[in-house]
Amino acid sequence: MSQSANEQPATSNQQQVTSNQTMIKNYLVIAFRTLLKHKTFSAINIFGLALGMASALVIFLYAKQELTYDGFHEKAEQVYRLTYDERESRPADGRFLATTSPPMGPALVASYPEILKCLRLRFSENDVLAYGERRFFENGGVYADSTFFEMFSFSLKAGNAATALREPNSIVLTPQTAAKYFGAENPLGKTLTLNHERELKVTGVLHEMPRRTHVQCDFLISFSTFRVPTGYPVTLESWSWISFHTYLLLAPNAKPELLERKLPDFMQTHAPERAGKFRLGLQPITAIYLDAPKHADVASGNRALPYGLLVVGALILLLAAMNYINLATARALDRGKEVGIRKVAGASRAELVRQFLGEALLLTFCSFVLALASLEIFLKMLRAAFNLDLLLAPMEHAQLVGFGLVLAVLIGVFAGSYPAFMTASFQPIKVLKGKFRASATGLALRKTLVGMQFGVTTALLVATLVIARQMDFVRNKNLGFEREAVIVLHMMRDGSEARYALLKDRLRQNPHVLNVSASSGLLDGDNGSVPIYPEGRVDERPMASNILGVRHDFFKLLNIRMSEGREFSEQFASDVDQGIVLNQSAARALGWENPVGKKLRIGDLVDGQVIGVAEDFHFASLRNQIQPLAVFVAELVENVYLKIRPGDLSALLASLESDWKHVAPEQPFRFTFLDEHLARLYANDQKFARLISVFTALALAIASLGLYGLIAFITRQRTKELGIRKVLGASAMSVAALLSKDFVKLLLFANFIAWPIAYFAMNRWLQDFAYRIEIGWWIFALAGGVALGIALLTVSTQAIRAALANPVEALRYE
Repeated sequence: MSQSANEQPATSNQQQVTSNQTMIKNYLVIAFRTLLKHKTFSAINIFGLALGMASALVIFLYAKQELTYDGFHEKAEQVYRLTYDERESRPADGRFLATTSPPMGPALVASYPEILKCLRLRFSENDVLAYGERRFFENGGVYADSTFFEMFSFSLKAGNAATALREPNSIVLTPQTAAKYFGAENPLGKTLTLNHERELKVTGVLHEMPRRTHVQCDFLISFSTFRVPTGYPVTLESWSWISFHTYLLLAPNAKPELLERKLPDFMQTHAPERAGKFRLGLQPITAIYLDAPKHADVASGNRALPYGLLVVGALILLLAAMNYINLATARALDRGKEVGIRKVAGASRAELVRQFLGEALLLTFCSFVLALASLEIFLKMLRAAFNLDLLLAPMEHAQLVGFGLVLAVLIGVFAGSYPAFMTASFQPIKVLKGKFRASATGLALRKTLVGMQFGVTTALLVATLVIARQMDFVRNKNLGFEREAVIVLHMMRDGSEARYALLKDRLRQNPHVLNVSASSGLLDGDNGSVPIYPEGRVDERPMASNILGVRHDFFKLLNIRMSEGREFSEQFASDVDQGIVLNQSAARALGWENPVGKKLRIGDLVDGQVIGVAEDFHFASLRNQIQPLAVFVAELVENVYLKIRPGDLSALLASLESDWKHVAPEQPFRFTFLDEHLARLYANDQKFARLISVFTALALAIASLGLYGLIAFITRQRTKELGIRKVLGASAMSVAALLSKDFVKLLLFANFIAWPIAYFAMNRWLQDFAYRIEIGWWIFALAGGVALGIALLTVSTQAIRAALANPVEALRYE
């Protein structure tokens, strides 16, 4: 008796499991039959969702990589970069810098127990490394304290990280640099020559450096090897030499905000003459890549780019989900009889909801599989077209699959819920009697969703047009100098005085070269700045000014106009030691109406007088207002500027290399086109513009797919009505207009909603540029017109097909 009682529940549970399995099997069979029966609607939904999900996965990958720079460091939460901020004490011209002076780091470690270690980095350019006959110019050198590997999680595949940078004249190479100089040889213990004078022993080879770090280099040299460059009036004990990246490792329990409050007292103790002139800050290492202050030495991004793309990705997914809701609710009318029969047969509302939700999840899962299958193709296209560094590590691939699955489930539930509950609520008696019709509410919802889709698309089109125009403005704006047909040759700073004189004489005889000059900078904002002491204001606080060392004919070569006075001339020997040219912004900041002839001291570099005032030109990015600039004749230069004749580029470069080898055979020949160099200042923005345009096109395609499916359904629902109208004499155009007019009104209304939102968003983006376009009304009209035109084209294909159909067939419909 007891055994029988125990067997009965077990049998009941087994029957329940079997019943559930059968029900699930039936749901799947019905779902697949439904997908196959309505091939057009299924294809539109699956393809639209796949496009949306593939876009979202790519955007998620890109945004994740941009937003997680330096997050891989084991001590990332304890490492902070020291920043230098004058903006509070000098609101008009205060600087906000990523660098500080060399003695600050060690002094802070000695002063505060919560600071465990410090690291100083000094980036180096135009170095010549040599090993035997292999000799190359290198721009990726970094002088680093021995604490480099304690701060950062960069590992060595050869050598000892604890001692690799401890001794002077030590160098650690990346794998690429090691291969360039040593090939397959083991580089450890071998010697490289730096700038023809210093022997560096290879003490380590790095593993491949992670891409997502702001510190990018080709080799590391021990900081104890560093020497102050020739001509610099400073030492490593100078508190005013603000050119070193300084990192602090805090104790695990240290509070950075409390430490920041102690830093003014620190300056008062160690450099009282500079206390109160600036504020030291602590910037988390994970914020360096995206946040200010930026610096040319380290990689940097724009926070607007990943967040902007995430918004675009969310909107694209929303468009795809709206497509499903629209087409599913429209198609529900065709399934009314099926629902009625199932209800009469005993199906509960809950069972029907589960069935339709299951169909939605099946459809989104099919879309996810298609999106995943096309993802690598999509990534390859983006890498090739936009030079995007989008590589999937095994861990990232697993994360992406997990994210995509969650996304598919969420979209399936979100997009399938309303159609499922709506369909399950049909009254079987009305349906089976044929009295069920589309409700005005349902039709209004579908039209509203279409309007929202094209409103979103219009907003994205506005964004695309604004960004494209701003980038075009950046490319074509008059910078105040001629950047085209200018080549810059790079040379070592040491010994450049004699070398430049020989090279200039030889290049002047080259028929391809129109003019020759030189400069310490490349007009990219990486100038350096010093205090300048104007005549009559020696006792007052000096004004900070950007500086630029040049040689004769620099202004003439770049066609920079002088508003007053003259530029440097070889006819005036005193120009070399005493001549100073200001830009107009510097003259205004000094309050001088007639600056020519006034005395001025530029830090410890030049004590002379103003010989001319140049019209303002952009020596930095268009993101920044033109700042005061003081220009002087530099004894040592690193960049030789050549104004060249148009013509055969290969012949030109061959002749320049020949001249270079004649004058400086010990240095590699390396050059830069000035216009290409300046274009790199906006590489992230150009990338953003192209990505936005691609995803806007995808959004437009998804919205058009949804509209195509909906108008196809509406046309079919009105087949008999259209047939009667044609029999009564309606023309094909009038029928097409009838089907289009409601959508035209809807899209016009959607534009008026989208325009102010798009204006607000793009106005915020443009605020990053000191020099920017104005957002004209025509941009909104053009974006709305494009969206409307594509919508009309989509509607017209179905409307004209219906209008041209045989009315006899239409009257036989149903």
